[in-house]
Amino acid sequence: MDIKNFTIKSFVLASLALVTMACSKDDETNNPFDSSIVGGYVLNSGSYKQNNSTLSYYDTDKATLASSIFETRNNGLNLGDTGEDMIIYGSKMYITVSTSKVLYITDRTGKVISSITNSPSGTALNPRHIVTSGKYVYVSYYGGFVARIDTATNAIDKQVAVGNYPEEMAVSEGNLYVTNSRSDSTLSVINLSTFTKTKNINVVINPAVVRADGNGNLFVISMGNYGTILNTLQRVNSDGTVETLGNGTIIALNTAKTKVYDIYAQYGSDSISYNVYNISSKAFESSPFVTSTTASRFSASPYSMSVNPKDGNVFIGVSDYSSEGKMYIINPSTGTLISSFSTGGINPMGIYFLGQ
Repeated sequence: MDIKNFTIKSFVLASLALVTMACSKDDETNNPFDSSIVGGYVLNSGSYKQNNSTLSYYDTDKATLASSIFETRNNGLNLGDTGEDMIIYGSKMYITVSTSKVLYITDRTGKVISSITNSPSGTALNPRHIVTSGKYVYVSYYGGFVARIDTATNAIDKQVAVGNYPEEMAVSEGNLYVTNSRSDSTLSVINLSTFTKTKNINVVINPAVVRADGNGNLFVISMGNYGTILNTLQRVNSDGTVETLGNGTIIALNTAKTKVYDIYAQYGSDSISYNVYNISSKAFESSPFVTSTTASRFSASPYSMSVNPKDGNVFIGVSDYSSEGKMYIINPSTGTLISSFSTGGINPMGIYFLGQ
């Protein structure tokens, strides 16, 4: 069912107080899933150059949404323009707001602790995506580098040059893999011990999405050239070889990291498919993870996909790029719709679960 959006202050404070009590400073490098915490934050990117990015909080047990969390927790401060990515790590959250050229570091209730607006050289650049490993947070920046942030100091302590437009990253077997988008056709490989780039891996043009399965394999989406080269799903094996698996636009791994959920929604096409790739058998399964009946109920095209680490349900964000987005909660085993809710903003980038 659809859940009406509300912003009751008492709900926000009660829910987020639970979050604060459930974590400690010792969580910085040890971030186990806490089953007492339910729900997550929805980052809404907003419309480009409209300064309307928002952060909402969805309680999965109560099926309720609290919107404008960032503004509520920061005395009316606007999140900014083009919220791109966020991650919850230990006692903090990291939020990139790309067009506003700011990375916010907040506590787990959304209260700002610090922000990063410039590179070490003093240049203001667009932060994009975030991953973590050990005591560090890694952020890709347009302008051609990945920055390493020490979680103890909340400051960039080193950066490494990659492609001009780096997007998503993944950590696997001691290396950081960086997608270099647009006219580039490579993944940059960074050794995390030395924080130096060791090589590039060639893939289809315009790679932008990457996921690691925990066994040394990567799954990469290249967006192609929006013409003759289509959105392409690839597998980068642990030995560095690359296989083209088929087409894909948005991917997520199941909680066991044994399957890849693959939404193929090619730009300019009305056809959308919801496929499941089995990692061990190296083949697509016969049944989709969203049935055609369920997909017909979506109010707009798929925009993002997240998996709840607690129960494995899939959250698909949809957007028409101009009005409030929605999220549909799917049981991937049956492909059926569990419920849906409005996200409190335009262009939902995903739901980021507390404890994951």
